[in-house]
Amino acid sequence: MSDDGAYVLVASNGSVRVVTTSGENRKLADATDAVVAFAPGSHDAAAADAVSGVTLYRNLDGATVPRVLAAREEFGSPNGVAFLADGKRRFCICCGSACVMSYDAATARRT
Repeated sequence: MSDDGAYVLVASNGSVRVVTTSGENRKLADATDAVVAFAPGSHDAAAADAVSGVTLYRNLDGATVPRVLAAREEFGSPNGVAFLADGKRRFCICCGSACVMSYDAATARRT
């Protein structure tokens, strides 16, 4: 759920969806066993799954354009995804390849 409670990310039944307080229920992506998170103080979000990879969604309240940060081949099945409290970096925790990936949220570069 976003900090202001306006948006909820739902990962189930093979997709990632965003649901709003006004009743909108929009599909963001096809995904299998995805993990999702919101950046603090914003409507930016991230999703990671073993099929699609790691994707950043900027500004879910507008016409968001997904940005793939890592292809699925770069890691195994993700166990979690989170942003730092300042929202500037995002992490994807993976189990299959025993890794922790870090990305700059502004540039989408791996750090």
